[in-house]
Amino acid sequence: MSNQKIKRFIAVGIVLFIIAFIVWLYPAITIASINGKLEMLKLKGNLTDAEKQLQTNLQYKLAWWEMMQATLFHPLAMTLIIIAVAIIVYGIITKYLA
Repeated sequence: MSNQKIKRFIAVGIVLFIIAFIVWLYPAITIASINGKLEMLKLKGNLTDAEKQLQTNLQYKLAWWEMMQATLFHPLAMTLIIIAVAIIVYGIITKYLA
């Protein structure tokens, strides 16, 4: 296999690894943001009806994001990481065996 093809394999693996990291990190950042908003409402004390409704909506969003993180984002990220590592390893092995 040519050096150019090997470099492409490794580059594709690195790109997939970066995408997997972003897929893994995005819901964590979103959940942290929602938790921060909920904490601000808890610190406020007396809440208006609109703020109580906002708090309820944020709790539903938090539950949804946590479920999606566990059922979609993390498995997808792990799959992409496994594929990326396999592609990189294949590229490196091919380089030294060819």
